[in-house]
Amino acid sequence: MTDVAFASRGWFRLFLNFAGVVVVGWDSVTKYEHGILPLWAFACILAADAAWLCLVFIRPRWSRAGFVCVGVMILGGGLAAPATSAVGIVPIAVALLLLTRSPGIRLRIAIALGLAAMALVLIGDVLYPIAPLGLLAIEAGVIVAFLSGQSRRQFVVSEQQERRLLESRIAVREEQARADVLAARQNIAHDIHDVLAHSLGGLVIQLDAVDALLEAGETGAAVDRVRDARMLAAEGLTEARRAVATLREVPEGTDELTGGQQLMSAIEELLEAHRTLGGSVDLVENGERREVAAALATAVRRAVQEALTNARKHAPGMLVSVTVTWTSHELSVRVSNPLPASKVAASGGGHGLVGMRERFAVIPGAGATAEIQGDSFVVMVSGASA
Repeated sequence: MTDVAFASRGWFRLFLNFAGVVVVGWDSVTKYEHGILPLWAFACILAADAAWLCLVFIRPRWSRAGFVCVGVMILGGGLAAPATSAVGIVPIAVALLLLTRSPGIRLRIAIALGLAAMALVLIGDVLYPIAPLGLLAIEAGVIVAFLSGQSRRQFVVSEQQERRLLESRIAVREEQARADVLAARQNIAHDIHDVLAHSLGGLVIQLDAVDALLEAGETGAAVDRVRDARMLAAEGLTEARRAVATLREVPEGTDELTGGQQLMSAIEELLEAHRTLGGSVDLVENGERREVAAALATAVRRAVQEALTNARKHAPGMLVSVTVTWTSHELSVRVSNPLPASKVAASGGGHGLVGMRERFAVIPGAGATAEIQGDSFVVMVSGASA
C-alpha cells in the first residue's frame, strides 16, 4: 500500500511538471504570435521552459547537467518575467523550490541563486519596463518561492531525523535483545558448570571411597557408597537437564518470587548431599524467612553449591559453617571453611567463583564476595528480600 502511494505521488508530480511546462510554453507562443512578447524575451522563456522539461528527466537531479538546467531556468525566467506578465516567474519558482527543499544542497547556494533571480528580474525590467507594483509582485513571488522551499526543507530534515532516531531505537532494542540472549546463555553455562563440579566432584569422592572399602574387604559399606554415588549422579543429571531445558524456555521477568521455606529446603538438600559425600557442615539460621526474587534464590543456591564443592576440593573433612541471615530488607548467606595446613593445587580454573560473581552482578541490589579472612576462606552473598 505504501509503495502504491509513493508511485501515485510520483506520477502526480510528473503530471504537474508537464502541465506547467505546457502552460508556460503555450502562453509564451501565443503572446509572441500576437506581437506582445519581444523576440529576446520569447527566446529566454522558451530556454527556461526547455530546461525545466529536461530537469524532470535528469537523474540524479543534482548532477552538473541538473545545475545547468536550474541556472537556465533562473536566468531565462528572470530576464523574461517582466515581459511575460510574470509568467517567467514560474520556472524561477520551480527552480528555487527544488533547490531550497533539498537538504543535500547548501542553503547559501540557494540564497545566492535567489538573489541572482531577483537581480535578473530588475535587469529584465530595464529591458522591458513594467509598473512598479507589478515589479514588486514578481520580486515578492521569488521570495515566497524561496521561503516555501525552506519550509519544505525543514520538514524533510525533521522527517529524516525522526527516521534516523527510529532506526537508532530499533538498533538499540536489537542490541539489548542480543545482550539478553548472551546473558541468559552465560547463566546457563554457569549453572551447568556448578552442576558438573558438584555432581562429578562428589562422584570422584564416592568412587575413591568405594575403591578403598573394596580393598579393605568392606563390601557392604562399598555397596552403600555405590548407592549414594548413583543417587548423586541421578541428581546431577536432573539438574543438568533442568539447566539445558531453560534454553528452550521463553525468558521471563524477574518479578517471580520464591518462598523462604522453599529456598531453605534447597540449601538443606545441598548440605545433606555434602554430608553424604563425607563432609561435615553446620547450619545457623537467623531471622524470619521471607520471599525473595526467583533469580536471587537461584543465585544463592548455586553460590552455596559452589562453596561446598570448593570446600570438599580444597579442605576435605573440615567443618564448613553456613550462616543464613534474614532481615526485613535483605537476605545474606555466609559459607566459610578453614584453610588447609598445606596448599592444594586447584583442579579448576576458578570459573565457579567468577560465574558466581557475574550471576549476582546482574541482580539489582545483590552482591557476592569470595576471599580469605584470617584462617578461613569465606564466601559471602546477599540480596534484597521481598
